[in-house]
Amino acid sequence: MNNEKFLSAPIEEQVAYINEQLQNKTFDQIAEEIGISKSKISSVMADEKYIYIKSIKRYCKYLTDTEETYELNQAINNDTFIFLEENLEHLKKMIETCSNKNVDLDKRIYDRESTFSNRNIKINDVIYSEFIQLCEQQYSYLKVQDLVSQALVEFVYNHKK
Repeated sequence: MNNEKFLSAPIEEQVAYINEQLQNKTFDQIAEEIGISKSKISSVMADEKYIYIKSIKRYCKYLTDTEETYELNQAINNDTFIFLEENLEHLKKMIETCSNKNVDLDKRIYDRESTFSNRNIKINDVIYSEFIQLCEQQYSYLKVQDLVSQALVEFVYNHKK
């Protein structure tokens, strides 16, 4: 791209061109190819509210007034709204599951100082299948080992003399 073509292009095209070239060329090389000084490129970018961020080797637009900030917030809010709309049923199910079937795990179950043991226990297949199905449907956010531990804690509490 030459000097005339670069300066007559819209700022978005100028920024895109410079950023693309910065992927494999230095700023000095790009300025030399275009035929204008680095300071001229920088002043054109600065006039249009673009700054060069050296750590990522790109020109980025910066926001200075509340109108631009409002537009950015609106875009973020729109993205959030779209996400919520697309996942509404799943979110409702998660909230219902968590609020209706809250399990308060004994603090010993997730204590970092606790030691753990592997145990083999014979369990009726039907009972175990029902337990696993319940865990997957209503408590998928918890580990099965934690739910088994909680069941044992509750059994000991309820049957201790």
